[in-house]
Amino acid sequence: MSKKRRLVGCGCGVPATFVVLLIVLPRILTSCDPEVPLNLSNITLAKAPQPDTVGIFFCVDVSGSMTSKIGGIPKIDISKRAMNVVFDQIAAFTRARPEKKVKVGLCAFEARPKIVLPLSPFGLNAARSAAASLRTGDNTGIGRAIALALTELMKSGDETKAILVMTDGENNRGRDPAEIVRAIKQNNNTRKMPTAGVEVSLIAFDVKSSTFDGVKEAGAKVMESSDEESLTHIMTSMVEEVLLEAP
Repeated sequence: MSKKRRLVGCGCGVPATFVVLLIVLPRILTSCDPEVPLNLSNITLAKAPQPDTVGIFFCVDVSGSMTSKIGGIPKIDISKRAMNVVFDQIAAFTRARPEKKVKVGLCAFEARPKIVLPLSPFGLNAARSAAASLRTGDNTGIGRAIALALTELMKSGDETKAILVMTDGENNRGRDPAEIVRAIKQNNNTRKMPTAGVEVSLIAFDVKSSTFDGVKEAGAKVMESSDEESLTHIMTSMVEEVLLEAP
């Protein structure tokens, strides 16, 4: 008499084969779900991009970890000093190239971003005052900050648009920044607006740049900084690239 082989199940009367399908199938469905488009529905569409205009929106991390020190100086103060060097750089550029109309905006982000300098024609005193006002909070919402910066830039009508993010930690609030950057580069938004040309750069300050491999793969430029000198150098280099490569 031949022996019948018995399938081992989970003790609930369901054969093992079906148990595997019940576990794996939801994962397959999740991986195939389309990403949610960026919500640009509430913004007023700008006119056609104006020639010789540049919009740069800075997003600076003010989470609680920015109170920790490098070389005896809180990271938040290092970031302010680096920002002031960048603002001096932009001021020099606008004096040398008055035909270029440069706008600058700045948001501070913790769990949520807050605009401390609305995107507007560059003014050195206003920019320095905005940087000086930065105060630390808690948590880190990088994706939310990038989305806010994009919204402000898309309202501007500037020919060249760039987002520069400085952060010292991983995203732990809101959407993944890699998902936001990917949506930008794929024009995936509720208004079908062309966003792929917006340059997104991220500086990993006192954190490994590999933390943001997903952001890099999505289309952003990612650089790593470990101290004030490297942070200032990277920020000025990124801004110089935006200004000099603008049409």
